[in-house]
Amino acid sequence: MSGGEPDGDALEAELGEFFANYAAAWSAFDTEAVAAFIAVPFMQVSGTTTEFFETGAEVDTLLAAEAERWRAAGVTGAAARLLQVLALPDDAARVDVEWLLSGAGGVELQRFKVRYTLAAEAGRWAVMVADAGAPAR
Repeated sequence: MSGGEPDGDALEAELGEFFANYAAAWSAFDTEAVAAFIAVPFMQVSGTTTEFFETGAEVDTLLAAEAERWRAAGVTGAAARLLQVLALPDDAARVDVEWLLSGAGGVELQRFKVRYTLAAEAGRWAVMVADAGAPAR
């Protein structure tokens, strides 16, 4: 986050860059880089399941399992498209993202939506909550 409260366009640009870099880290299966985008503690919601990760080691285990699942499914790339960005109080934001996972030759394997809650601390955004069950727009 670049000092002060960014206007809507600036916030969308910042978070667009954040998610482009986050997707690039996933595409490279670089779970250490992916972990740098995630706050600890972290909460993940999927359907009726809510999981809390209270340590970096727990997040690392989650990311390693997800990367392995993507590899096994033949994923070779990930792209994130921002659907909606909403500024929240106290240097926070809610972002609805559509993910596209692709395989060999760029074939679309999966498309899904996730609603993220992020916070900025010391000029750096981090994902606090990833909600795959929320009605992303």
